[in-house]
Amino acid sequence: MIKTAVITIIVGVASSLAWATPSQITFQGTLKQDGVPVNTTKNMQFNFVDGSGATIPGTSPVSVANVQVTNGLFAVQLPLDPSIPWEQYTPFIQVLVEGQTLSPNQPLNANLFAVAAIPQGMIMMSTSTCPAGWTRFSALDNAFPMGGASYGATGGSATHSHTLVEDPSGQGAGSPNAVGVNTPGGQLGSYQGGSGFTVYTTKDVTTSASNLPPYLTMIYCQKL
Repeated sequence: MIKTAVITIIVGVASSLAWATPSQITFQGTLKQDGVPVNTTKNMQFNFVDGSGATIPGTSPVSVANVQVTNGLFAVQLPLDPSIPWEQYTPFIQVLVEGQTLSPNQPLNANLFAVAAIPQGMIMMSTSTCPAGWTRFSALDNAFPMGGASYGATGGSATHSHTLVEDPSGQGAGSPNAVGVNTPGGQLGSYQGGSGFTVYTTKDVTTSASNLPPYLTMIYCQKL
């Protein structure tokens, strides 16, 4: 009978982003029988359970035959489904060796499931394609995010315009001796004023300019 099993869980690299939910983990442990490190192969089973020992919905037992145990040390790769809402549970791994259930169940690394606890709908930025469990959020293409009390409001413009009304005299149209007269939409022309001054009518000039500061495009991804 196995009297002692010291288990360590090591997270393996299984996704393109370090903080996205990985698709597998490396489960490593030390196995002793009657206080002596095991040196043989063992059939093992691994179950994903919650704090009460109940199977986490959506998971299945993972059976691994002929696991090599050397000087008590062993390591196996276990699949981890990123579509399961791990944040809803306190997950443990239940280990069975040759049908014998080891106790206690082993808690999964808290750091691992801190990254799994990303709520649905969360938006993140990426420099590459969106990882498993995420989809590209195209609503932010060519747009900047802005805070608000609710989602979905839009507005703003990529450009702005200025209207310049020329009036060389600075007196405006109110004076008969004005050198220039504001006439929005008028045509350029001239005539002699009552005091012999030439009065010019000028058309408004409108120019357009960009609102955009320097930018770098990113890929926005949304958690499914």
